[in-house]
Amino acid sequence: MTNNPLVSIIIPYFDFSDYLLEAVNSAAAQDYAEVEIVVVDDCSPVRPAANILQGHLFPRLKIIRHDKNLGCATARNTGVKNSTGEFILPLDSDDTISPKFLSKTLPLLLKDSELDGVYTQMNIYGELNLIHIPDVTLLNVLTAQPGPPTFIYRRKTWEKVNGYRDGFYHADAAFWASILSAGSKVHRVEEPLFNYRRHKRNGSDEKLLEEVPALSREFRDFFIENLEEILATEEKKYWQLKQEYKVLQSGFRKLEHGYTEANTVLTELIESRKKSIPVRMANFTRNIIRDIFRNDSKVSRPSSIEETVS
Repeated sequence: MTNNPLVSIIIPYFDFSDYLLEAVNSAAAQDYAEVEIVVVDDCSPVRPAANILQGHLFPRLKIIRHDKNLGCATARNTGVKNSTGEFILPLDSDDTISPKFLSKTLPLLLKDSELDGVYTQMNIYGELNLIHIPDVTLLNVLTAQPGPPTFIYRRKTWEKVNGYRDGFYHADAAFWASILSAGSKVHRVEEPLFNYRRHKRNGSDEKLLEEVPALSREFRDFFIENLEEILATEEKKYWQLKQEYKVLQSGFRKLEHGYTEANTVLTELIESRKKSIPVRMANFTRNIIRDIFRNDSKVSRPSSIEETVS
């Protein structure tokens, strides 16, 4: 392994044409120089990746296009197969990474030969804004708490599990489960260096929950061996969610109560002013008419201003 090994950033692309250039630019802006970018256009029905990235100045940019749509897992595998880096970093076309992502993660892999992958905290932005701190364990991944889709890992880690698996809606969850069940060791960096864009077209949480049975079949031995702990984990999640629901419910009740009070005050204010509003408007109009006739001698003055505004 060289002192400055090449990192291959793999970006599968299908229809997030508004975001692709931003994702590529974030990959190209790394403060670690030895980077290649492989964009896999999975037969996009909108703007082809080649058109969006035409004239991009990054020297190690490769664009591959599938003749038909094959899905995210296959697109990532295509990207890895057509890359040459010793390390792989997958990045979805609607997300970005910090310029320091590689300089903060790669040294850990170079220092510890037994470490297979490094992930970071997540900066979630868009429709939802927060810092998420994932805890990647096989138990969590197989109970609908997957690791981040973007993390850096060794090429041999991908080779060991034969890449990403087809047939899963969340290819990331299946890949995490594959490498962790194979004994891979991973580490988290305590900085939000991965920017996950939350928007209406993200994969749904409901789909992730629906996929748990498929994962349990795929990794049946682990589920059987750890059934008691899995059930305990699910029960803990249930009670945490119930407590969070109670807190939210209480908060909404307070907001509703405050809204009702404010609405009552406003209604009473309007009712109390209803009688005075016509009078004020009449006085306002009367003053305007007086000014008109006072300042314009060409306009004949009515015999009675009061009659005009009555």
